Amino acid sequence: MASSYTATDAAAHERLMGPWSGLPANELIAFGRLDAGDRVLNVARVTGSLSLVLAARSEPVAIAD
Repeated sequence: MASSYTATDAAAHERLMGPWSGLPANELIAFGRLDAGDRVLNVARVTGSLSLVLAARSEPVAIAD
């Protein structure tokens, strides 16, 4: 059965995804192998969960959302 859910804003997405939003972010960050001083450009930001997870870490020096 196909899903009919369509998120219309970030708050709706967070209500649906809840704590799951940050899980893919951690996997993506590990895949990127960030080093201290690296700069990150978060292009496909949707809710900003990736930027929030990145900001809590020590590797990136700058995050552009």
